[in-house]
Amino acid sequence: MSSPIKSVALVGGTGTTGAFFIDEFKKNGQDFNVTLITRKESEDSTKAKFADTPHFTIRGVDYDDEADLATALTGQDAVLSILGLGSIGKQQLALVKAAAKAGVKYFIPSEFGSDFGVAAGESDIIFKPKEAVRQTIEESGLKHIYIITGLFSDFFVNSYYCWDLENFSVEIPGDGSQKSAFTSRADIAKFTVAILKRADEFADKTVRIAGYHLSFNDWVNQIEAAAGKKLTVTYSSIEDIEAKVAADIKVTGGWHSLGDQLRLIVAKDLGRLDLGGNTLDNDKFPSLDFAPLEEYVRDIVNKSQLSA
Repeated sequence: MSSPIKSVALVGGTGTTGAFFIDEFKKNGQDFNVTLITRKESEDSTKAKFADTPHFTIRGVDYDDEADLATALTGQDAVLSILGLGSIGKQQLALVKAAAKAGVKYFIPSEFGSDFGVAAGESDIIFKPKEAVRQTIEESGLKHIYIITGLFSDFFVNSYYCWDLENFSVEIPGDGSQKSAFTSRADIAKFTVAILKRADEFADKTVRIAGYHLSFNDWVNQIEAAAGKKLTVTYSSIEDIEAKVAADIKVTGGWHSLGDQLRLIVAKDLGRLDLGGNTLDNDKFPSLDFAPLEEYVRDIVNKSQLSA
């Protein structure tokens, strides 16, 4: 069955995560024509960067100009948003409204991450914008596909989640035994493109994909095995981290404690994708596999020169 999606407007593709999606679309150039949406002030530099990339068009936009956005999205079958957290509210809402006005068929919002239906109460700064975007999409008449993938496995062992590789230590929330879904950004891009190829099958559905379900303690074991030595591990109570987050919300709205908010989702056993009667959809893609976790762990150890 051929996909109803042939032309894709990719929004947020010039960032670090976007690079994985760019690579995946390059591999599937015969299946899609991609318009990379960027800010007007970045249009020329982005065009130069992708000058030799077939099937790619660059379009600069003003996100505050709905008419300009709608013109840029006219003729597109789908909008794929991979905007970062700071842009998933106002900017993404503007995209949804413009897409509906332009007659776009599908809108795939920047979801990924933790399961909205399970963890929504844990972080207003993360989930309130997603809730507003979902509501606007569903009221607009656009078809949607929500893709949930858990935390990024290739962006987890770092200071954001209280790992200190320089001193080979980690602070773990709770007892570290609760598991969460993890998927690498390369695999997220790969599965997302596969989903676009079967858009009719997944229209107006949530697709849950996870490379692994791992706990903090599992990660510790993986890192120690690869490095050949022990991490210094400390455990912090959930209550202490909650108090820290609450204090930050009063000061910054929660922006300085995002890592702690995500750590709490894991510690409270809300990071899995098989909760609330939900199941993983991995088996719907039998021809695809996930990058071995061991490769990423070895890369962390090698880059940090931690091997004993």
